[in-house]
Amino acid sequence: MLLRGGLRLMKNRTAIRLTLFVLTIGILISSWKYFNKKDSYYAYVANTGDGTISVIDTEMDEVIETIKVDDEISDGIAANPMNNEVYTANYRKGVLNIIDGINFNIKEKLELGRNIHGIDVSPDGKFLYVTSGDLQEGEEFNYIMIY
Repeated sequence: MLLRGGLRLMKNRTAIRLTLFVLTIGILISSWKYFNKKDSYYAYVANTGDGTISVIDTEMDEVIETIKVDDEISDGIAANPMNNEVYTANYRKGVLNIIDGINFNIKEKLELGRNIHGIDVSPDGKFLYVTSGDLQEGEEFNYIMIY
């Protein structure tokens, strides 16, 4: 009888060890997928009223970061995968923000002195297009800048 109890205890320990092993492997695989950013695609959403950008990992389908940019930002936002940058602006202040797409911090703020609404990147990633979204007349309101 002692032998049977000992076998049962041994089987239970083996089952526990196997379960812990499988859980550990699962956690490592999940962690690797989370931290292996090369395989992830991000969506950037401008939250205009609170001046933030939500970074969404499209594979995990969850917000992984919220970047505080300014007190408000325009709807215009663009990402350049060629140099891992994200661009947004403060419409009223005329400031273009360049954000590091890996560390999610603001790399540079360029004061353009004009309202900024539309932002886009050329397909080859070499040019940034910035435009106004104002309906007023005049060169300061209706323009396209190319960087």
